[in-house]
Formats: sequence, structure tokens, C-alpha cells
Amino acid sequence: FVVTSKIKIAEPNKEMARALYRVAANPQSELSPFSETSRELRLQSLAIFSDVIKDTSSKFHGDIEPLLPQYLWFYQMGLILYWIYDDSPKSQKTYELIDKTVPLLVWANDLLQSPWAAPFRKKIITVLKNFEPDLN
Repeated sequence: FVVTSKIKIAEPNKEMARALYRVAANPQSELSPFSETSRELRLQSLAIFSDVIKDTSSKFHGDIEPLLPQYLWFYQMGLILYWIYDDSPKSQKTYELIDKTVPLLVWANDLLQSPWAAPFRKKIITVLKNFEPDLN
């Protein structure tokens, strides 16, 4: 819902988003979502994802939960990039991608809760921690 809302809000400005992406894709650009200039906006987005995690009825493994806001932010960034290139009417393919991938994320989380998934969960947590982005 968070990502869908952001895309719906941005939809009228899609052409501007496409133009900005050319500059924002440069890691040295102040318009990059990873830049110091974008820090406050990035932190606001991370806070939204933290609130979503806290307010959901879903349960998360204690080692994964602190990492989720950052990785959900990356998921959002990937969807926004997809949306920028989506030429389907009213960005319908983007919304379909969201509708199909969110249940996969929920399913993967549910699967990771199983005691049988412990070895797999440990490997995932190790990878997530080793490549944890510094978005703060």
C-alpha cells in the first residue's frame, strides 16, 4: 500500500520523474536518493516502513525485523525504477507487479518463521547483514 500510494501520487509527474532519473541515477548527483542532500527524505521513507512493520499483524523473526525498513525501501526503489520505464496504460503493469510481488514477500516471511527454515534463515540473515546498506 505504501509503494502503491507513492506511485499514484507521482503518476501525474511521470515525465518529470523520467527526466530526473537520468540525473538521480548518478551516485555523485545531489538528486540521487542515496545522497546526503536526499538524506532527510530517505529517513522519512525509512520511518514509514518502520511504522508499517510495527503496525502490521505479521510477525517477523527478531534478526530480520530491524533490517526490513531498509530492504523494503530498496524494494520501493526497484518498483519506482520499473514504473519510470513502464509504458503500459496508467502504469498498469507496475501495479500488477506490486500486486504479484507483495504476496511473495509475505509468503517468504511466513516461510522464514518455520523452525525448519532455521538454516536457510541464518544464511539469509548473514547475507542481509553483510550487505546492509547505510541509508542513515
